[in-house]
Amino acid sequence: MTRVSTMDIAKAMRRLAAAREGSSLAEFALVVPLLLLIVTAVLEFGMVMFVVALAEGALRDAARWGITGQEIAGASRLERIVQLVGERTFGLIDMTDAAVEIRVYPDFGSVGQGESFVDGNDNGAYCPSSEHLGRFDAVANGGFGSSGFSV
Repeated sequence: MTRVSTMDIAKAMRRLAAAREGSSLAEFALVVPLLLLIVTAVLEFGMVMFVVALAEGALRDAARWGITGQEIAGASRLERIVQLVGERTFGLIDMTDAAVEIRVYPDFGSVGQGESFVDGNDNGAYCPSSEHLGRFDAVANGGFGSSGFSV
């Protein structure tokens, strides 16, 4: 068996340090992960912005359709609104988890103001029971229709 001396190791290290073969590969291996991370982040951000723009347009179209009062045979208005949003977003948004809320205001000045809550049993807290909605409509809106409902 041959013995490796310290001199042999030092000589081999000097030769390795002087060699330039493979340095490009080492630099490439260091740069590629960072480059791939940046490219992936740009693509992901672009996709998010694309979906947001599609969703805004879809919701605008659905709101326009919703205010017409049209009815489609075999489907409710809410189902048609969800269908419109799903069609306009090309399936990029999962509409099975979508929550659609319709709000009706008595006039334009009421938009954005806080809404009264239902206190059906007069305990000072919100009452989710639907049996009190008729009382709420008459008291809170002065008979101008429902304040909203959520699906």
